[in-house]
Amino acid sequence: MIKIATIIFLFCLAVPWVSLQAQDSLRVDDVPLRVQLDGLDSVSRIAYLRYLVGTGRDEAEVYFQLGVAFHDSDMPDSAEYYYRRAVDSSPELSKAHVNLGVL
Repeated sequence: MIKIATIIFLFCLAVPWVSLQAQDSLRVDDVPLRVQLDGLDSVSRIAYLRYLVGTGRDEAEVYFQLGVAFHDSDMPDSAEYYYRRAVDSSPELSKAHVNLGVL
């Protein structure tokens, strides 16, 4: 009888933890873009960022990161295009202006 009570007690402890985990799970949008891209090579970054643009996430930071990925891939024309899109989306994004000057 004690074993059944112990099992029920442990089960009752686990249920709130499991439901807490389900509620606290992170969405991709909650993770900063820089962290999402960390560890990816240039080709993978380009593919992922183009996917984000295709799903409607057309914000300046996505365009800027596309510019960086193309810059890292020695594709200056594409890098310039995306840096300019970043500047058009957010003129105050100084790092895009700087990277345009570096090209």
